[in-house]
Amino acid sequence: MLKFAKPYRGYFIIAVISAILLSFLGPARPLLINYAVDNYIVIPNQEALIRITLVLISILVLEGIVQFFYIYLSTWLGQNIIQDLRSKVFKHILSLKMKYFDNTPIGTLVTRTVSDIETIADIFSQGLLVIVAELLKLSVVILMMFYTDWKLTCVALLTVPMLLFATAWFKKNIKRTFQHVRTQISNL
Repeated sequence: MLKFAKPYRGYFIIAVISAILLSFLGPARPLLINYAVDNYIVIPNQEALIRITLVLISILVLEGIVQFFYIYLSTWLGQNIIQDLRSKVFKHILSLKMKYFDNTPIGTLVTRTVSDIETIADIFSQGLLVIVAELLKLSVVILMMFYTDWKLTCVALLTVPMLLFATAWFKKNIKRTFQHVRTQISNL
């Protein structure tokens, strides 16, 4: 899949850097709020509270700007890559011999082509970078949780195996249903 992103390498790298920045900016806010409450509200220090409030506002503004570039670039990348992929698939379909079209129902060909390209479009515009960014953000959050209180973090993470099991079960069942629906649509 990354082969199709190769012509847009520079934009892809900027999107990845934006994702990395977002993974640190988001979790930093609660940590700073915790620090402000513990050190500048419980023990009143108005000047320091104003400074940390300005830092928090700056982080929010920076996070908004980086989030904009990240969403814009990932969507732009997805659309351009899909345009290239559609052109390649179209040229491939045009190059097929007429015998292929005699043996393959046109509904199957259209459904598979459209469905597969839309799935790939979702991967590029909403999936690939989002998954990487969210996994990185989750890692940073877990590290901050362990840093703050490791015992509470261990208790909170006890539910993860159950969530993984439920996700695997759902994935298996949804895949089977999706294949069935795709087959039914192609036969229409």
